[in-house]
Amino acid sequence: MPSRPSPIKLAITLYLVSITCALGWNIWTIAAKNSDDPECLVGALVAILLVFALPLFLVYKIYQRRNWARATYTVLVIVSLYPYVTRSLIQLPSPKALFYLSQALIQTVVVIILYLPASNRWFFLDTASQTTCDSDWEPPGAPPIDDNL
Repeated sequence: MPSRPSPIKLAITLYLVSITCALGWNIWTIAAKNSDDPECLVGALVAILLVFALPLFLVYKIYQRRNWARATYTVLVIVSLYPYVTRSLIQLPSPKALFYLSQALIQTVVVIILYLPASNRWFFLDTASQTTCDSDWEPPGAPPIDDNL
C-alpha cells in the first residue's frame, strides 16, 4: 500500500482529536448528571462507548483507504452540522455552544481535507496497475522464484 499523504495524516489526526474531545465531553456531562445513580451512570457510559464505536470504525477504514468510509463520514458530518450549529447559536456564549461550534468546524475541515487532490489520488490509486502479469514481476521483499520446480 502506498504511503499516506500528509493531508490524510492530518485529517485522521484531527478526526481522532474530535472523537476524543467529544467522548470526553459526553462522559463528563453524563457523569455530572448521574453521579447519584451508579447503575444509570454505567448504562449511559456503555451507550456512549457504543455510539463512538462507529466513528472509530470509520477512522480505521479511512486509514485503510476505504472510499466508502470517507463517503459515509461525509454524509454523517453533513447531517450533524445542522444540529451542531443550531444548538450552538441558541446557547451562545456558553461553553457547550463553543464546544459544538468547534466540533462542527473540526469535522468540516476534516471533510475538506479528505477531498483535497492529494487525498483523492490516494483513495483512487489504482492498485491493480502496481501488479502485472509478467513472470519477471515479484512482490517487494519476496524470495526469488525458482522456475525449475
